[in-house]
Amino acid sequence: MKTWLNLLLALTLACSLGCAKKVMKSWESAGGSRADATVEVGYTYNPNLEIPETSEAQGRKVAEEKCRFWGYSEAEPFGLVKRKCQQMTYNPFAGPQCVEMLVVQQYQCLGTGDDTRQLDVMPKKPIKP
Repeated sequence: MKTWLNLLLALTLACSLGCAKKVMKSWESAGGSRADATVEVGYTYNPNLEIPETSEAQGRKVAEEKCRFWGYSEAEPFGLVKRKCQQMTYNPFAGPQCVEMLVVQQYQCLGTGDDTRQLDVMPKKPIKP
């Protein structure tokens, strides 16, 4: 009986220490293609310890900033939000567990993509005849 009580106490303690907590995550640029007019934004989290909370508006802002840098006017999300485990570990009591999840949202840049800004850092010298 005492063994069962100790086991129950240990399980209760383990659950209280390992329960997931809500965590605010910020979207960051995660890739994209200027030629395809697509931008990816994403974040990572540990699904065993964290319950991610995000701002859709903040994610769109990150995507729009990248699109504007490329000369497009705005960004619109498309496709599904993709989740992929980046790192697995093995727990002898629970088996394989994901300890780093990557979440990615793809955006389509809208507009013409005309970039009239001069992107060269060094000024161009005139060619002497």
